[in-house]
Amino acid sequence: MSLNGEVWIASGSEEAALRLAGRLALAGCAVRVGSSDACETIGRGVPSAVVFAQADGSTVSQVQGFRSRHPESGVVVVADGTDVRQVVELMRIHRVDVVLEDDGLNAVWEAVQRLAALPAEPRASGGSDFSVSPAIAAPVLSAPVLSAPVLSAPLASPAGPSAASILSIARGERTVPAFHAPAAAALWAPSATPSGARAPIPAPPTRPAASSVASRTVAATPDLPVLDSRFEKLDALMRREDCSTIDVERFASQDLVLVQAIITASNMAYYRSPKMVTNLRDAIVRVGNKQVFALMMETLMRKAFDVPSAEAKSVLSAMWQNATLTAQLTRRLAEWEGFARPEDAYVAALLHNLGECVMVWRLLQHPGGMGRLAAEVPGIAANHEAVGFAAGQKWGCPPLAQVMMRSHHSAGRTESPREADLRNAIMGCWALARQLLGDYLPDQPGVESADHFADLRLSESVLTRLANECAEALKGV
Repeated sequence: MSLNGEVWIASGSEEAALRLAGRLALAGCAVRVGSSDACETIGRGVPSAVVFAQADGSTVSQVQGFRSRHPESGVVVVADGTDVRQVVELMRIHRVDVVLEDDGLNAVWEAVQRLAALPAEPRASGGSDFSVSPAIAAPVLSAPVLSAPVLSAPLASPAGPSAASILSIARGERTVPAFHAPAAAALWAPSATPSGARAPIPAPPTRPAASSVASRTVAATPDLPVLDSRFEKLDALMRREDCSTIDVERFASQDLVLVQAIITASNMAYYRSPKMVTNLRDAIVRVGNKQVFALMMETLMRKAFDVPSAEAKSVLSAMWQNATLTAQLTRRLAEWEGFARPEDAYVAALLHNLGECVMVWRLLQHPGGMGRLAAEVPGIAANHEAVGFAAGQKWGCPPLAQVMMRSHHSAGRTESPREADLRNAIMGCWALARQLLGDYLPDQPGVESADHFADLRLSESVLTRLANECAEALKGV
């Protein structure tokens, strides 16, 4: 029997089901809400995917039962991550993806889209088919399913800009509005960037609060986020020449969040494999030890930057989103151009703006921090390299990453030709990410990726390949 294009939301609380229904319906999915049995009685055909909205003790048996009836459908389970054994059992079942609750609604949509092969574009027909089972019809139909407050994450267009559009931006031929500005951009009015402007990043006078954060951080006082204690163990493991895949697996398997990050990364288009990986060891083999180290370092570091409010979280989330895209593209350039080992380039690009994250995190720890942020941006721009270098030293970040933290807007005093190429690659990719994703801080100065790519002397074929990679990466944003 052929799939009918529907997504069923089964089990879980009414609130969890409603939030998912709103997100999937706005993305253009035909949605049914209720138990999987109830959905089968009122639905027609076989669903493209079913989402178990809130894992509990019976979820494994429910998924196995559903899978026996509908082996063609994709299955997504939303779990809180506390029951590691349950998650491992679920991930061993064919065509089952587990999404952690903390990953948000967009992650559920991406998993559904990937497993069910749903269309990338939202449907243009005047709305989505939304129905519910009689068991919960009253509470669902009386709730504001499609209103904005139901969604906890920004709705991203599943289809990003074309490779041709990205290529013209990388060449400096034109500028375009960000196709998906981060959630933080809604909190302030973004400043317009004149078409064709190629102003360098200025170093304005420091502001008092930002300067204070910088001076205390450089002095190594306790103004840094508290890193997970495993960060040092991870660093020691990375430095071992005899480190094996089994050692990496043993370290990662202790934390479900790390396991999920590695398996998710192994199924990215970057690795160009049609076979979906569902276990940790196969994921490590596909990705490689060094890139797995980079992923674990990123995951542990991101967990340290916690802030109290949803608005503040959206700012740091946008910063990490930019850093991740920058790192992905820089890794590709390093692989093609040979100015650094791809894994080293990835980590250096990911962490080059660590000083910005530290200073913004520090400001947003206090009430009223969001209101002060715009005024502090000039001070952050002037001081973040020094802060980042100090943080990188204190945390024992890789040496090449520390070099890029210390000097990335301009050449360092002892910069080698290879470091200059890496710096231009990072800054070009960072600027391109900003041009496509939007600014993550208010009133950021205009940037042009083409200037840095020109300094890097990239050929037309490399720019074309980079544009294709970027278009592919943005499909998951």
